Amino acid sequence: MSIAYHRFSIINQVIGLMLLIAVLGIIGMTISNSMIISVQGNAHAINKSGSLRMQSYHLLSLVPLNQYSDVYVSELEKNLLSDELTQVVEIEDLKPQFSEIYQYWVTELKPALNRAVSPNDARLAVVTFVNKLDALVRNIDEKTERKITYVAITQMVFISLVRCYLFLLSAILERKFIHLGLSYFIW
Repeated sequence: MSIAYHRFSIINQVIGLMLLIAVLGIIGMTISNSMIISVQGNAHAINKSGSLRMQSYHLLSLVPLNQYSDVYVSELEKNLLSDELTQVVEIEDLKPQFSEIYQYWVTELKPALNRAVSPNDARLAVVTFVNKLDALVRNIDEKTERKITYVAITQMVFISLVRCYLFLLSAILERKFIHLGLSYFIW
């Protein structure tokens, strides 16, 4: 066989392995990107939940509620049903937990705040509501951390695969160069 044939063969093998490395890199980045996009709104949802906690304590401080308090009540309800929160709840499969929080707001906390004469009358309802929000935040946070861990693992797997293929590429080149008698190309 001529040297030109071997060179072409080596070039084809190198190009093939480089394309494989590029494909692995693209696949790894695509998987990582899709996982990161799925947690993009989670920080906003956690912030919205923190705002809901503060709003519920603010409403407690306004007891007994009057017509001026209605603005704050509707603001809390609007934030509770905000797209930032409800979209994340749906994406993260936390609808049952969120429904429980919303039902608690409608059936327990809102009526307790409206009928309370002093803050102590509704304090337990507010604390329970805040605890439910805290549990929701914990679940969102855990799911976010889990997805970020998956991203890190995915990246490490693809980095390892690329390293293996680079090692394979250097071994193939070394073998080909030795076979051709071009040992001075060996590292």
